Amino acid sequence: MKVKAAIATAKEQPLVIENVEIDEPRPDEVQVRLVATGVCHTDAIVRDQW
Repeated sequence: MKVKAAIATAKEQPLVIENVEIDEPRPDEVQVRLVATGVCHTDAIVRDQW
């Protein structure tokens, strides 16, 4: 299954939106459709390796 993901490729650089391949959901998992999301301050701190 192909999905879009925001990927941190380098410290202190903008996130890159890429298509990635993930496994189909297993029988004990559910699939949830996200319409929108945000990137919080904690996400930026982790990306920048503080």
